[in-house]
Amino acid sequence: MRGFANCLILGALTLAAQTRADSTPLAGLDSSIEAARQQWHAPGLAVAVVKDDRVVFMKGFGTRGLGDAAPVDSHTIFTLASTSKAFVATAIGILVDDGKLKFDDPVIRYIPEFRVADPYVTREITIRDLLTHRTGVRQMDILWVRGFDRATSIEHMRNATQASSLRSTWAYNNMMYVVAAEIVTRVSGLPLQDFVQRRLFAPLAMNDSVFSATQMAQRPDVAGAHLIEEGAARAIPPYTSDAPVGAAGIHTSVADMTRWIRMLLAQGSFEGRQIVNPATVAETLRPQMLLSNIEYPAAREAHPHFYAYGLGWFVQDYKGHVLNMHTGSIFGANALVALVPDMRLGLVILINAEPVEYRHAFMYDIVDRYLGQVDRDWNADLQKVYGDLHRAALSKRAELEAKRVPDVPRGGELNDYIGQYDDALAGDSQIVAAGDRLLLLMPPDGRFSLNHWSYDTFEASDTRAPADRFMLTFRRGADGTVNGYEVDGQRSVRRMH
Repeated sequence: MRGFANCLILGALTLAAQTRADSTPLAGLDSSIEAARQQWHAPGLAVAVVKDDRVVFMKGFGTRGLGDAAPVDSHTIFTLASTSKAFVATAIGILVDDGKLKFDDPVIRYIPEFRVADPYVTREITIRDLLTHRTGVRQMDILWVRGFDRATSIEHMRNATQASSLRSTWAYNNMMYVVAAEIVTRVSGLPLQDFVQRRLFAPLAMNDSVFSATQMAQRPDVAGAHLIEEGAARAIPPYTSDAPVGAAGIHTSVADMTRWIRMLLAQGSFEGRQIVNPATVAETLRPQMLLSNIEYPAAREAHPHFYAYGLGWFVQDYKGHVLNMHTGSIFGANALVALVPDMRLGLVILINAEPVEYRHAFMYDIVDRYLGQVDRDWNADLQKVYGDLHRAALSKRAELEAKRVPDVPRGGELNDYIGQYDDALAGDSQIVAAGDRLLLLMPPDGRFSLNHWSYDTFEASDTRAPADRFMLTFRRGADGTVNGYEVDGQRSVRRMH
């Protein structure tokens, strides 16, 4: 009888232990991530969660790439894309800590040759303006997309006009972070990559973290890159160009990112060493520029009372807490990093494909779990949200297709368009023939296929990401000769010969 009673007690204790284990905030997380990975068609991804200065979950899912049996693990290297921006903002902050500059110093104090088209804006732009995307300068992604180095990009920026007045609106501008990277170099005397390595990667022991393609080639555990097209992944070459360094450019693992997250959540301290001053970390994370429109569909679903940008971070409220986050998206890769400072909670998800918007669902799900308020299936909801957006885009394209006049011949033969073109901001370009089609070449890296749409209009697609499309319309003079082209009816490019 005593033995039977002991068995009952042991069984009850075992059941209680199982209940406690199953009721932990992250119970069932493995299976939900794997199911989502398959639903979003990502070959592989890695995630990590930090709570109270401890890594409470870290794991890889799937494989490094299509046709690659090697599994993703916590040290697999992915690209951070725009989640690199927070490192640049922090690097600037370290120079502030060192007394070498201030966030509100004018840019031309450190880069005297820096210019934009408006002399007033040139004179008044500050480092803080660069980091908060409030310069009002028109979007200039073409500079890094085509592969210009930093010096060439800065030279071309002198032709960048204003989309809005300085500090009046928020508008994402990758190239301003490239300028910020140059400030780090000018002030520290070190290339941004070396400065970040010495002042952040090394003291945080982020040994998986690299910048260059050469360093990537020496690592055995590197994720591939994939585009999700019509519900299937297609492998493409990983993007490792130095052109966007500052706006992007860091490649790392979730294991390394847990160290970065722990440092930020500990107000700049890591394992007993102060890496960044607490006030500087707080400055990067606080709201600095309110956004009038929420561009992220997932964020709109969270219904925040405010939505803002800090220094390399988006900032919103979520269920009574401040949430800092940033996504990263670049040819074939997605990423997201998030912090809830007052909960001492942080997370990262790195993905070897794009678009995979499960990253947002993962973020909100983790926060809900630790709040004890799991009141919605974020993954299912965001699949519907992004699915609806995709269907709407297809519908809009169908409407455009219906208005085409495909049977009307082109305004001229392909030879009419072939030639050398130039734009003060974007630089030189060349239209060449490729069989019975045209290509737009923008050296060193830009290559766009031109598919005839109607009349003198062609649809241009980046050969690295065909879904990135824009309309290009050739312009003719009174004699019928092609003398230039316009991009989406905005940027006008003249023909040289």
